[in-house]
Amino acid sequence: MHLDGRLVLEAGSTKLRIQGHDRAVLTIDGPAGQSFPSPQGNKNEWQLDLTAAAESTGSSELLLKMPFTASLEISAELAELYVEGMHGERIRAFNVAGPTEVRDSRPEMLDIESVQGSQIIHASGRESSRLKSISGSITAIGLGGRARLSSLTGDMTIQSTDLEELEVETVSGNISANLHPSDRAIVRLTSHDGPLEIVLPSSTPLDARLQSHTGELISDFEKVELATGSWRIMQAPGSVTLQARSFSAPISLRASPVRLQATVPVLVYRLRPGPVEVAELGHEQQVDVRLRAGEYALVSLPASTDLIYVRGDHPARRPEHGRYELGVERWGEGINCFEVNPSYQDSHMAWATEDVGRALLIARHFTLKHGPCPSLEALEKLKQVYP
Repeated sequence: MHLDGRLVLEAGSTKLRIQGHDRAVLTIDGPAGQSFPSPQGNKNEWQLDLTAAAESTGSSELLLKMPFTASLEISAELAELYVEGMHGERIRAFNVAGPTEVRDSRPEMLDIESVQGSQIIHASGRESSRLKSISGSITAIGLGGRARLSSLTGDMTIQSTDLEELEVETVSGNISANLHPSDRAIVRLTSHDGPLEIVLPSSTPLDARLQSHTGELISDFEKVELATGSWRIMQAPGSVTLQARSFSAPISLRASPVRLQATVPVLVYRLRPGPVEVAELGHEQQVDVRLRAGEYALVSLPASTDLIYVRGDHPARRPEHGRYELGVERWGEGINCFEVNPSYQDSHMAWATEDVGRALLIARHFTLKHGPCPSLEALEKLKQVYP
């Protein structure tokens, strides 16, 4: 399968986990002795039908691995779908009645649709996200950029950072939105009978209009009543536009002093062995991943992180020893890549200049460099590990 190709998948009622990896191949694992159909098509576009597999695998889970840079399109009836680590052009899934979960993925476009099945989305499209359901619930954590969510009766829970444009619509489902919009963002929330609850940072530069025909209006922000059932809220410079409308449902606008935590996708890799077998990478006091030579990992770090470290995972060391700390002054767009390199220097303290900041060095085991990402061909030669 080509690294930026497309897989069109019929999942039927299968219990299916899909993982992105760095190889230009598609693999399927399941119960011992189980045979699976071969994909059809060419390297640019493959078709795979797993509808019949559900009858022979029962409740057992199938594991499908494919290039993380490829596009994925899934059609299912009652499948249990779990997708992780996909960063290609598109993830598109239609699941009639089964649950769909997407994690640790940032395709260019994210498009998930269901009828009765629930959606749990810890992912975001780099360009846009579209989540749609009839009666199934939608939980979306970490949406950014442009997003549109809609349901008929299903409840929707949204936590988003750095939003540019958000549109949410329902007839009778509940909408709960905890948002940290970017400057000049536009947010529109519409309901007929379902209550709306919106939480924004108290410092949001807000220009909001709340309108309900018969529902109650509640706001922590200072308001001006334009007419019965219509409020306007202005907080200088008013660069974030919010419109919340309902027919009979209450609308609640709450102020939160807490800023939602944005995350940054990070690829960390290690090519060479060093004086200690395992390198430990983390931020603050938290260990995020451990790497041996010839391994790489994809992790998510808080965007507020301004210091990450690498050190040898050695039982004899004290926590402050053998540690290389890199101060990150700015995060790049998309995936940020770091290379772990061995260091054979004796313990000492010095200042070292890096392209993104400064590094406090106690370089007994490893050093860390923030730079260009390796090619997909180079990643194919490494083993992916998980946090």
